[in-house]
Amino acid sequence: MIGMTTDQYLCTLYGSSRCNIFCQMKLLSSSCNSPLSKVAAILSGVAVNIQGSSSFPTALRPSCFGNVIRRSSIISTNFYLNKLPTFQSSYNFGFIGTSSRQLSTDNTKNVSEDQSKPKIAIIGGGIAGVTAAAAIGARVSSSNAEIMMFEADGMCLGRGTNNDANSPPMWKAATARNANCIVPGASMNIMSQRKSVMKILCDTVKQWVEIKSEDAQRFLFPNDVKLLDIDNFEKAPPYFAFHFWHCIGPPASSDERAVFFTFVRRYLTRSVLTGKKEAECRAQYIVQLTRANRSCLHGVHNQNDAAKHAAENSIFNRGFLSLYRSREQAQLVANEVNSYGEEAVVLSDDEAVLLEPRIANLPVPRPLYAVYRPTDMVGDCALYCKNLAERCTLMGIQYKHDASGNVTRIELTNAEQGKFKIDLNDGSSYRADIVVLAAGVRTPLFARQLGVGYACPTYPLRGFSLTLNDQLSHAPSVEKNNGRTKIQQPPKSSYNLLMAFSIDQIYCSSVPGITRLTGFGEIGGFPKDGSPQSVGPYILSRYARSIFNERAEDISETAVECYRPISSDDLPIVGEVRDIEGLFFHTGHGTLGWSLCGATSECLAQSIVARLEREGDSSVGHYELPDGSYIARSVLSPNRFTD
Repeated sequence: MIGMTTDQYLCTLYGSSRCNIFCQMKLLSSSCNSPLSKVAAILSGVAVNIQGSSSFPTALRPSCFGNVIRRSSIISTNFYLNKLPTFQSSYNFGFIGTSSRQLSTDNTKNVSEDQSKPKIAIIGGGIAGVTAAAAIGARVSSSNAEIMMFEADGMCLGRGTNNDANSPPMWKAATARNANCIVPGASMNIMSQRKSVMKILCDTVKQWVEIKSEDAQRFLFPNDVKLLDIDNFEKAPPYFAFHFWHCIGPPASSDERAVFFTFVRRYLTRSVLTGKKEAECRAQYIVQLTRANRSCLHGVHNQNDAAKHAAENSIFNRGFLSLYRSREQAQLVANEVNSYGEEAVVLSDDEAVLLEPRIANLPVPRPLYAVYRPTDMVGDCALYCKNLAERCTLMGIQYKHDASGNVTRIELTNAEQGKFKIDLNDGSSYRADIVVLAAGVRTPLFARQLGVGYACPTYPLRGFSLTLNDQLSHAPSVEKNNGRTKIQQPPKSSYNLLMAFSIDQIYCSSVPGITRLTGFGEIGGFPKDGSPQSVGPYILSRYARSIFNERAEDISETAVECYRPISSDDLPIVGEVRDIEGLFFHTGHGTLGWSLCGATSECLAQSIVARLEREGDSSVGHYELPDGSYIARSVLSPNRFTD
């Protein structure tokens, strides 16, 4: 390069046939004093204009020159620009739905003053939406893009809980009603396998018989209702239920029926037509994601400052106990957990009671056997989202909630001010260049509005959540030692548990001031009045009265519904839809939203940055997870359902 002019060097590097591209970029180098810095200036402009063209050498595609819109906290290297004199320039990103930015010789121009900066709309303010906003905001600063988050529930910014002893969370999202457990050690238990199909059918029949038997007894013998199987602690209660009529009958709209049939078709394809090996492969991916999510929340390899700050104030305890009725079953589960690289050890009944004394109150046949997973965690998911949302506003991300955040319709337009038109419940609308659908169970309905429902085969999985607010001891004492948080023994009359545990697929956990029991997985349509009858609320209250027997009279049947968006193959749906440029999904986490969203949001942000920088197909290649591992983008891409 020494002794050459800038043009001669570029002709040598690319060939004379491509020199006309660089002629458009010379204005960038007008303020540079050396030939070397001129090369860097021109290359930095070309890197974002060639838009991933396959005709350019791989080593010289945009990713090689760093991400000009990433914040310094994200690891990003640019060999040329880091080694050359500092300069400023304006870039032409060619953003979606906006006119290209004109190159300017004014190197001090503030990008935030440019009216053509893209608008990113995130639909959903739960755990999927808030983590997506934080991850995107860490890479795309507010001066380079306008980021807007929409949430329909006005209670989303509060703690989401009343002060009454048994009041449910005021925030109706699954984010505020989940088990507050981050469980990589249990994430390999997926639904998309043949044995799960049989269990769903058997549990459905069992629950239907129980409900009809109770109704018949109450009608025939109103003063002498006998105990049913669900009252017998010697048997595990049914977990699944399938309410077919509520999925396809008059209670469902035409769009909801279409979503159901799309989900069932894909689910049966994954669960029945694929074997055990494929199911284990999907489980391995989920464990990898939950492990990366745990390291993100625990502060290991965490590159998202907002998420790290929110996690520091939301994670309270580590360790989890899964209780089983036989040693053989416990040992089988422990071996499975170990085979996926997670820690697990089988404990006796007495050893489990030492870790959580209230286990001794369970009136089940003894002895029980416990699988102890020391690396699982407990944290307040609703509090985490509240803290993270506040950090997002400090990053310049706008947050609309209540009526102004209730999205009613999304449609494509050809307008220059935005590719997507988002209609809101208050009568206003918002134009966006990029839309992220992270609206939980409503996501497939929005996808159908845009004509891509086939790429989002998710469906609501109904569970139940019983919340016990501890009025006598609103928060157990917390001691921090060497960066670890330990919860001290609460008063005997407190609801708080020393360690989270599960029995018969019912999860029991505590965060300061709140104890929660959750469980059940029912397919019964979308949230609405007149939902199908279930034994879930009764069973949760029965277990709660047994665990906290000294306060049994204070516990009523106040369990509320909790709808989780489960995908047809259990894997989250993350990334850009091939058929609509600028449309992204972040959904399908099922019962593992708290255990997955921190990791998948980082994947989503990488995909959006690739789209903004025009690096070609954003679904090709690999994602780098927060723990430094990699996962193929095709594993999570919505396009896997169309290939």
